[in-house]
Amino acid sequence: MRIIRHRSILSLNFLLLFLAFTGSAGAVVLKPHFCHAVTSSNHLPGPNGYRCDGTPRGYEKQWLWLRHELTPDERARTDWSLTIRQTRFRQLSVIFHYVDGRTNIHTVRAGDFGDHWALNAHLAFPAPSRDVELDSVTIGFQDLAAYDLLRVRLLPEPIRAREAGIVALLAGCALSLLFASLIYNLFLFGVAKQRSALWHSLWVACMIGWGAFWSQLALAVVPAAAGIASVRICAMLAAFAEAAATMLLLSSIEPGMLPRWGRISLRALAAAVVAAAALAIMPPAGTPSLLANILTIVVLALVIGVIMATGVAWRRGSRFARDFALAWSLPIAAVLYSIISDIVVTDTRIFSGELLVLLVGAFQTVWLSVRATFTLAAMRVERDRERSQRARFEQLAETDDLTGVYNRRGFLVRARQELARTDGKQRTVGLILADVDHFKRINDTHGHDVGDLVLRRIADALRALSGDVVVGRLGGEEFGLVVAGGLALDIFVEQVRETISAIDMTDIAATLPGVTASFGYVRASDHPDASFEPLLRAADQALYRAKALGRNRGVEGHPADVQRGEEEPRIGHDRRTHRSSPLSFRQ
Repeated sequence: MRIIRHRSILSLNFLLLFLAFTGSAGAVVLKPHFCHAVTSSNHLPGPNGYRCDGTPRGYEKQWLWLRHELTPDERARTDWSLTIRQTRFRQLSVIFHYVDGRTNIHTVRAGDFGDHWALNAHLAFPAPSRDVELDSVTIGFQDLAAYDLLRVRLLPEPIRAREAGIVALLAGCALSLLFASLIYNLFLFGVAKQRSALWHSLWVACMIGWGAFWSQLALAVVPAAAGIASVRICAMLAAFAEAAATMLLLSSIEPGMLPRWGRISLRALAAAVVAAAALAIMPPAGTPSLLANILTIVVLALVIGVIMATGVAWRRGSRFARDFALAWSLPIAAVLYSIISDIVVTDTRIFSGELLVLLVGAFQTVWLSVRATFTLAAMRVERDRERSQRARFEQLAETDDLTGVYNRRGFLVRARQELARTDGKQRTVGLILADVDHFKRINDTHGHDVGDLVLRRIADALRALSGDVVVGRLGGEEFGLVVAGGLALDIFVEQVRETISAIDMTDIAATLPGVTASFGYVRASDHPDASFEPLLRAADQALYRAKALGRNRGVEGHPADVQRGEEEPRIGHDRRTHRSSPLSFRQ
């Protein structure tokens, strides 16, 4: 199963990269065919002011003009649209020249792209369709950041619209998956209180913000962010995402898989990335390039550190490190493709590197969310198993092995809980102690095996009593009961006495006479201010009197016994081994 999953990830990598190189038929890449000129103002150069060889230089603080003359085949179409993929400039002018000498001019500037912004970080300028042919296109940039990163295409408007539709669909799906994953991981954090779910949520939130600003969807809400502001926000969010991913790794990886110094180093690098990214969003005058270089260095150091930490943990047997590496193989491949394509790939493709990063980021977060779900499910199963075992052990610790009812410890716990429930409530609650009469004689005459069977038979009868009854064996032949309900306590005790007297023991021993029991009881509801120990003492004293009066009867405890001292009676012990006890002659 692991081999199939690993191969699936690798296959998806190759599939996405193949799709990324899918081009648009009919698109014309203009960059290799540009003639260029550099001026200090926005005045359009004359026809002889352009150079058609070499690469533009010294344009960073000037106006860079690029001109393309359409070929005869290109002039045959009248539905051209110009797309530009580079938004780091102060101002941009696009001029369409027609063969009749007329021009059509479009102008945008940083912070105001008007209705020319398009998805996939493009600016789109459709040429007005006229009866005359389009002759040439001139593009003017003021303070362009990097000519090497400029991507300009001339393509038919239907193809551009189709591409825009595909990109909108893919970007929308990716952002929707990311948003759903954000909600889901926040839910996991709220339910499971796992820090890894919180860090994953922060990473997803950064990816959503980055995708919204990179694709320019955010411009529908904050149009003033067009241009350099969006670029800086994207850089900041990408750095924050790297830091969140690092903390996700550190919070999820199993203990002992990384050395302490390694964890400290990664946390320090993540903090440095966040600090550098925060400064880069609003850099002081004269520091943008310096801060950008610092941010690049610390991000690169963090990425290297994360890769090394993942490898070390994977080698030590960390399952999360393995899943983390597989999930991150897609974004890393997408980023590498984005970097390489900017250098060696002509811009005829539908998929940009950034769109591919957004798509695989959505897949990655789904992968990690599914993995977290299975991990939490396994943890819940293990937790439920541990709880079940703990409950079983607790039950065994509070259960009498011989009779199956509560032992002394379990009965006293349940009795205290039941009596505590009577506070402020109008209901009858009684505490009853029962002692089998002449039990020592049964053991001496018929043997301890028969005595054990007698105790089991009595316990079964007590357990079968109707109503809200708690039954426990306090030790030897003594049982305790707590009963709550509307039936008078003395009537209930008499019913219990008759039930025990009516038990047929002849199948246990043919010569075994009928078994009886003596009872001492107290109404706890009549003493709402009394604690449990005085009530138990009063019931024990009443049982003592029942034995003294001839056994096989029930005696109610006196109020004076309840008020007498707080010392817990010595119940639950074999009367034969405590001759100093006033209850020793009950046998």
